Amino acid sequence: MRIRRPRNVLSFLLLMFVLCLSTVCAGMPVDEAIARLEGLSYVEFLDASYRELLLRDPEAVTALGLSERFGVRNDRLTDVTPAYVRETQRLEAAILKLLETYDRSALSVEETLWFDAYTWYLEVLVDEHPFAFQDFPLNGLLTFCSIGQLNDTFTDSHPLRTEEDAVDFIARLEAVPTKVEQVIESIEYRESIGVHTPRFLLESALGAIYDTLGPGSAYRVRPSSLSVDRVPAYRRLSEQLAANEGLSVWRRDELLTEAYTLLESSCIPALWDLRTFVTDLAASAPEQGGATLLPDGADLFAHQLVRQTSTDLTAQEVHALGLVEVERVVTEIRSAFANLGYDSNAPFSELWAALDARDTVIRGEEAILEEFQRIYAETEAAIEPFFGLWPGEDVAFAFSPPGVQLNYYSGPPLDRSRPGTYYISAGGSFPLSAMPVTFHHEAVPGHHLQTTIAVDLDLPLFMRILDVNGYIEGWGLYCERLTYDLGLYRNLPLANLNRLGLELTRAARLVVDTGIHSLGWTREEAAAYIEDLRGYPRGAYVNAMDRYYVIPGQASSYMIGKLTIERLRDRAREALGDAFDLAAFHDAVLGHGAIPLGLLEKVIARFIAHTTP
Repeated sequence: MRIRRPRNVLSFLLLMFVLCLSTVCAGMPVDEAIARLEGLSYVEFLDASYRELLLRDPEAVTALGLSERFGVRNDRLTDVTPAYVRETQRLEAAILKLLETYDRSALSVEETLWFDAYTWYLEVLVDEHPFAFQDFPLNGLLTFCSIGQLNDTFTDSHPLRTEEDAVDFIARLEAVPTKVEQVIESIEYRESIGVHTPRFLLESALGAIYDTLGPGSAYRVRPSSLSVDRVPAYRRLSEQLAANEGLSVWRRDELLTEAYTLLESSCIPALWDLRTFVTDLAASAPEQGGATLLPDGADLFAHQLVRQTSTDLTAQEVHALGLVEVERVVTEIRSAFANLGYDSNAPFSELWAALDARDTVIRGEEAILEEFQRIYAETEAAIEPFFGLWPGEDVAFAFSPPGVQLNYYSGPPLDRSRPGTYYISAGGSFPLSAMPVTFHHEAVPGHHLQTTIAVDLDLPLFMRILDVNGYIEGWGLYCERLTYDLGLYRNLPLANLNRLGLELTRAARLVVDTGIHSLGWTREEAAAYIEDLRGYPRGAYVNAMDRYYVIPGQASSYMIGKLTIERLRDRAREALGDAFDLAAFHDAVLGHGAIPLGLLEKVIARFIAHTTP
């Protein structure tokens, strides 16, 4: 039955109450999941309970390559309605309660680490329940937007190796209108409780919708004028079916026709309705955002700092740390410019302009790939002696989707249906001085090395794929400095300055993140801080601020994680003296998956104790 969405706020809240009540009363899937977890051994419980949590997010199950392992099809989209979220919260709380029934004192040292990591993860989830709808799921970020994630499912993560895969793909296309209705319902619920998406995020969300509809869709005035052939999901399906020699021509045509009909008759109109909804909402949306403007915003940001950094640092402590780190990196940058013969006291705008004038721009996808392959080979040869653990597969290269000016890494799914991939910013050109540091952070020895090692570890499932930003992004930033320390920038002064410039931005993020969400800085004030610091023209960094509003605390995770890993390395080196081995230290850091930084401290303390002669 199709439910009409009431526009009256009181009616909407009543509808939400009825839907939540009916879901709770009929909540057999969650009740059955909880019942299945009772009485399991400790190790069985870890994997079984995490499986139940992941099954609540079918799109994530697909992206992680766990469908076959879990015995499910890739034919469902993730429900994002408030009622469904509340049911998931009930499962999270129940699993935490069940975990607490196991006797921690009876566990081995390694099992205790798993217990503490899982406890941290579940407590973060449960502590987040009061803030579950204090976010902005409509935005322009690639992986933090409801529609961006949907598009990624169709264009990247959904497998298309078999006929069953194609059938599931079409089933998901059929579910798109329902998903769009759920997204609208979830936004209307947020509006009803005083969580209003800022206009700039809604405007960027239109870009995510247009990316899903295909090139040129932003310039159309009605859905009937859009071409199905240009929809990225359809193009991928068409290409994959054409390459599938196991399907007859008539079956390929049949599947393509079914997908074409669904896109034309329901998917495109539904996404166009979402476009209209977002456009209408943006007309009256607030100009600013940030936790200080949200209900219980101070508590929300305090929680987000815990979640993103996996530390207990307060907003005030993070802000103060940021100011100290900014001063340190600025001093390093001016010294590096002085070593090249520049006036180190000149404004940064002049110094960076001089750097740009000396830089080389690599143009053309083939030339860019060739240079990254060269950097890959050089990096691997230089750093491999300093690692015992090593990824089981090479990093793959691909270009970001059209219009996405981002360099990012996507890890391999557990079924290895796709390789770990470094996505290179679209556009066809790349400054040579920026290439090493982005590769070192995103690929080797950064995210690719860490992620690929983690998924191959003999650990409970959640330990192999746990997402702890303080650790993950801290490791990426640590690797930027590590490669410098290991001599990879010795003959690359311009690349080293680019590295330092990025480190300055990460230090500034500590200040900006807390400025927005604790001190009430406007978007323009926050952007101006980084613009002035980096010597950018006014307004150049404003659009880059969006991510700080969508994921409060995440911007702080990089530098806090890096400083923690460096501090632990220095502690181990001081304690062990001649017995310190950098490769062994890295193996200790990487050998347990992505864990909270507080637990990493314990791991390294154990490493020191076991290594001491």
